[in-house]
Amino acid sequence: MLPQTTSDERHDQARVAFSSVASARQLASVCVTTVQSLGSRYFADVALREAIASGLIAGPRIVAAGPQLTTSAGHAWSTGGEVEWLFIPAVGAR
Repeated sequence: MLPQTTSDERHDQARVAFSSVASARQLASVCVTTVQSLGSRYFADVALREAIASGLIAGPRIVAAGPQLTTSAGHAWSTGGEVEWLFIPAVGAR
C-alpha cells in the first residue's frame, strides 16, 4: 500500500522533480561534470542521480545527500529531515 499523501504534497513532489531535471540540464549545458547536493526534499537528489546514472536524462554526476537532518523548527526543517531527539540523527543517517 502506498503512503497517504495530499494532493498538494504530490504536486510539490512533482515540482521538485521537474525543477531538479531542469537544473541538471542547465548544469550539463555549461559543462559541469559533478555536483554535490546539500539536501533535498523527497530524496529528489537521489532519484535524479539514479536517472542520470542510468542514462534516462543528461546531467552531471551527483553526490546526493537526501533530506537534511535538523532539529525541530531548525534550519531547513521544511525539507523533511526534522528529528526530535539527540540519538535520532545518528539513526536517520544510517
